[in-house]
Amino acid sequence: MKIIITGVSGGIGRAVASRFLATGHEVYGIDLLPAAISGPGYIHFTADIKDPGALPDITDADILFNNAGTQNGPDDISDNLRGTVNVTEKYILSCPGLRSVLFNASSSALNGQEFPEYAASKAGVVGYMKNVAIRLAPRGITVNAISPGGVHTPLNRPVEDDPESWRRIMDVTPMKKWMTPDEVADWVLFLTLQNRSMSGQNLLIDNGEQDLNPRFVWPTGTDGFAAGDMKDMIGGQKVPETASDTRRAPAPSPFAALKAEVCRANLRLAEEGLVILTWGNVSKIDRERGAVCIKPSGVPYAGMKPDDMVVVDMDGNVIEGSLRPSSDTDTHLELYRRFPGIGSVVHTHSTYATAFAQAKRPVRIYGTTHADAFAGDIPCTRDLTDEEIGGRYELATGQVIAETFETRGIDPLSVPAVLVSGHGPFAWGKNEKAAVDTAVTLEETAKMALLTERIDPSAERAGEAIIKKHYLRKHGKNATYGQG
Repeated sequence: MKIIITGVSGGIGRAVASRFLATGHEVYGIDLLPAAISGPGYIHFTADIKDPGALPDITDADILFNNAGTQNGPDDISDNLRGTVNVTEKYILSCPGLRSVLFNASSSALNGQEFPEYAASKAGVVGYMKNVAIRLAPRGITVNAISPGGVHTPLNRPVEDDPESWRRIMDVTPMKKWMTPDEVADWVLFLTLQNRSMSGQNLLIDNGEQDLNPRFVWPTGTDGFAAGDMKDMIGGQKVPETASDTRRAPAPSPFAALKAEVCRANLRLAEEGLVILTWGNVSKIDRERGAVCIKPSGVPYAGMKPDDMVVVDMDGNVIEGSLRPSSDTDTHLELYRRFPGIGSVVHTHSTYATAFAQAKRPVRIYGTTHADAFAGDIPCTRDLTDEEIGGRYELATGQVIAETFETRGIDPLSVPAVLVSGHGPFAWGKNEKAAVDTAVTLEETAKMALLTERIDPSAERAGEAIIKKHYLRKHGKNATYGQG
C-alpha cells in the first residue's frame, strides 16, 4: 500500500513511516524539514501544510496519516487544525482508492490541559475527524483519531529534560511511563491496516493519565507558562500550596531524578535510530555519591520507565533497582574511573559506526562536519587477547578503550568516542544529553566517511589547520559557535 504521512522528520511521524516501510509499504512523506528517512519506497516532499497550493499532487494513496503539528508554537491553530484540514480535503478527493484516514490528536483535546491554543487546536482536530468520518462512510473509508498522552518526542524535551518536572510527572502517572514513538506506531498500523469496522472514534492512549490524574506539568518559566498542576492553575499562575495539601505522591527515592534522566536518555537512543531490540545502553554517574545509573540488561525500550533503571556503586554492587544492570556495566565503570571529566557513557551498535569497528578501522576525519564535534580521527582499539576475553571481558573492554587514548596521546574530552575492535562504538559527554548527542554525531560522521571513501578511495584527511579551526570555534576557550 501507499501511505501519505505528514510530519515525518522526527518523533511519531518518523517512527510510523519507518514501520510502514519495514513492512513492505511505500510512503509519501510531507514535512517542512528535509528528509530524515531514505531508502527504497520513500518519497519526500518539503511543503508547508498551511499552504494548500504547496501540497504535492498525489493520486494513488491508500492511507492518510495526519501527524504534522506544533506544540505551543506561534500559531498552533493554523499548524494543527487548518493545515490538517488542507491536507485531508486535498487527498480525500484526489485519491479514489483511499481506505483509511487517521488523525493524530492529543489527550489535551479531551481534558483541556497544556497550552490554550494547542488544546483548542487538537479538540478541533477531533471534531473535524468526525465530520470527515460522516462524509467518507459511504465510500467504506475508516476515519479515526488517536489521542496520545505523554510520548517521548523532541516536542516534549523541555519537560523531559527538566529533572524536577519529569519526577513530578512520573509521580502522577499511573503506569509510571510514557509511550515511545514505536508504541504509537503499533496503534497507527492496527487502525489503518487491520481495522475495517471502527470509524468516527477517538482512541485515548495515555497510560491512565486522563481519568486518574488530570495534572499537567511543565518546567517553570518555559514560554511564560507557570509550572504546576492544572487543578492549581488560575490565570496561568500557580496557587500556593498549603500544609493541608495531601495530593502529593510519597517522597521519591534519592535517585529518582537520576533514574528519570537515564531512562529518558536510553529512550532517546531508540528515537534517534541508534538501537533496535534491546541493544545499547546509557549510563550517568553521580560522582558525589559514587553511584552510576544504567539501563537494565535485556529490557526492551518500548515501555521502559525510570523505575526500571538500576543504580550501582563503583564496584558494580546494586544500590537500587530490582533488575540486573546492563552486561556492559563494568565497561562503563572503568571509563568513569579512567576518564574523570566525563559524566555519561553511551554504547550502541549503530550501523555505520559498528561497520567501521568490525572492519577494525578508525573513522578518519575528512571534513569540517567531523571537526565540529571531534578534534581528530575516531580511534579503533586493538583486539582483545584471548585471556582478556576469557577473563573479565567487560572490564577488559573498558581497559582497552582507556589504553587506546593513553598510549596514543588522545584527549578523551576532545575526541569523546571510540570504536572497540570487532564490537562497536562507545561515546561519552559531560552529561547524558551530550553523550547521546555524541553518539548521534558519531553515527552520521561514520556514514559520511564511508560515502566519502566510496566516492574517492584516495580521499585525503582534512588538514590540521581546518580541523583546529572548526573544533576550537565550537569547543575552545573563546568559542564563537552558538548563543552561550
